[in-house]
Amino acid sequence: MTAIIVDPGWRIRTLRSCNEHEKQEMYLRGCLLSKHRFVVLDAVRGVCALAVMAFHFTGHTDFPNAVVAVDLFFMLSGFVICASYGQRVERGEITFSQLIMKRLIRLYPMFLLGLALGSLTLIVMRANGYTTISNFEILGAAVFNSLFMPLINTISIHNFGNLQPAIGSIAPANGALWSLFFEAFISLCMMAFINRRPRELALICVLALAFWFILGLALNISAQSRTLQIMGGYTSGNVMLGYPRVIFGFSVGVLIYKLTEGTTLAGLALLKMRACLGLFAKSPVMLIILTIAALCITYDLRGMVYLASLIVLCPLILLLGSAMTAPGRIVAGISNALGWLSYPLYCLHIPVGNLISVWLHGIRGDAPLAFQLDFPLVASAASILLAVIAGLAIDEPVRKWLTQRFDNGGAIVRKTSGRTEPG
Repeated sequence: MTAIIVDPGWRIRTLRSCNEHEKQEMYLRGCLLSKHRFVVLDAVRGVCALAVMAFHFTGHTDFPNAVVAVDLFFMLSGFVICASYGQRVERGEITFSQLIMKRLIRLYPMFLLGLALGSLTLIVMRANGYTTISNFEILGAAVFNSLFMPLINTISIHNFGNLQPAIGSIAPANGALWSLFFEAFISLCMMAFINRRPRELALICVLALAFWFILGLALNISAQSRTLQIMGGYTSGNVMLGYPRVIFGFSVGVLIYKLTEGTTLAGLALLKMRACLGLFAKSPVMLIILTIAALCITYDLRGMVYLASLIVLCPLILLLGSAMTAPGRIVAGISNALGWLSYPLYCLHIPVGNLISVWLHGIRGDAPLAFQLDFPLVASAASILLAVIAGLAIDEPVRKWLTQRFDNGGAIVRKTSGRTEPG
């Protein structure tokens, strides 16, 4: 198949028609792109993490469509991983085990901290009557979850003092960690996605979405629900929905990256569409407004709003954000800070919120806190503060040490005679 490229003048050319200088320039551009940091997408990720926190702390009243933020996280993972390692994988410069090591170093320290804090929080909640789980069950669940394995159970937990309990969370100690189980799952498969052509990725997206829809419909029929509830994966009753959900999101992210490289006619059409969007294609502020609007849309119309957000808005946000640069150092700094904060905040906000709810209930003795003004404010401030401290004092130093010890350009390393060698 003849490779097609798009030059800066929007002319369609074949790779064979390029001279050696142009080929070398394209190769260099590809290498630079693989090291490029998508600053505006950092801001999008941070806004999504804040929206998820607000969604939980306000009893699902603020940012009612924040459930779609997790799908955007999956798409961002596919896009960024392909941008960072795609060309190195295709050139054989990085192996499967090396890529898994990089992913493990990135995810595991904060995941383990969120799991440990959540387990300690469960002990406190049990002592105050928010759950009936035993200390032995808490320990067993923590050990099981620490292996990135979802726990099938019927445990009832009153998160944030709510009268309506959460039942059967696959991560009882910290419900937010459910998506990281599927991030770990897709990490085991990511080489297969990175090596696929756009047409094959498009087919994977369609098949994953179709299977997800059919499985969700079957679960709805069995539950006699008239609302399309396919945004599952977080409880024992809908855990199977998490697999097509993450496959769809991750493959969409990889597909968008490969198309925007401009090597196919479909990619050219996508780039032209992005250029035609005008202000939305150039302004990070407008993109953040679009992201917030997508998260604030009421979850209504029998689940159709979520489906439309999943298929249209999330890919559009990723497509636009991937081409944007921050207009100035201040915006770039804010975007970087939001991106840096997003992961520790996501991992820690639920146990922090539960501890704050126990503390406030002990003072005032009223419920439910999630529908009162002071709890969301206090819990949000505490979560952000702890996320910053944990990120600076624990996550970054631990990941730096693990990288120095186990990752040298993707390889496991060992020290021999004072120098580092591939292992």
